[in-house]
Amino acid sequence: MSQKGFTKIILIVIAIIVVGFGGYFLLKQTFYPYPPERPVLPVTSSQLTPPTQPVSQNNQIQSVFSSQSECEQTSGRTCNFQMCDVDCGKDFKKGWVPFSTYVALDINAPFSYALVLINENGSILYKEQKHDGKETQISGLTTQAQVAELMQWIADHKFSEWKDRPQMPDDPTDGTMFTINVRFPAKGSNGLFVYKNYRVQCYGFGCNQDFLELKNKIIELWGKEVLEIGV
Repeated sequence: MSQKGFTKIILIVIAIIVVGFGGYFLLKQTFYPYPPERPVLPVTSSQLTPPTQPVSQNNQIQSVFSSQSECEQTSGRTCNFQMCDVDCGKDFKKGWVPFSTYVALDINAPFSYALVLINENGSILYKEQKHDGKETQISGLTTQAQVAELMQWIADHKFSEWKDRPQMPDDPTDGTMFTINVRFPAKGSNGLFVYKNYRVQCYGFGCNQDFLELKNKIIELWGKEVLEIGV
């Protein structure tokens, strides 16, 4: 074989390698990898500090108290000192406020994250984030009676005794992890209502009936579509 022919063969081989690598990186950028890579998620509801102001029957936020004893004697609840330094809003007041109940649902899907946070006064926070990092936050409102009914259902079904159902080795890797966080009261030794936080997680393919029913109740109170993007 001549030197010229050998050179042509080498150039053809190099061209094939370059085209192959170019196609590989193009496909890698175009299609999602498998198994899916979960997005970088915002803080979950278990890391949030929900509003702690008590509410009256007409949904108006009551006063912030100047002392812990005044707050607890007036509200019959344990109280927390709230303060804020940045972006507090014109209505914010520093002082002692009673704890309140809330229930929150985190939906951590392969390519999305969503949060529904329902507060005692009926205010609802919905937050979602897609795999591209775009985040949306919306507020909603339900009635205090509906929240009270939901919290009663949670207490009646002994949520504090529920167990996690983690992802098992044989589970598919493209499922959704659901997390429900609840803060509800228990009568303390001093007669005040003490508010405790409870959390239960369930990997989507093995959730029991009570967990699924509570998840659906939370979504029904929100009343709008909840983001869940799978494979």
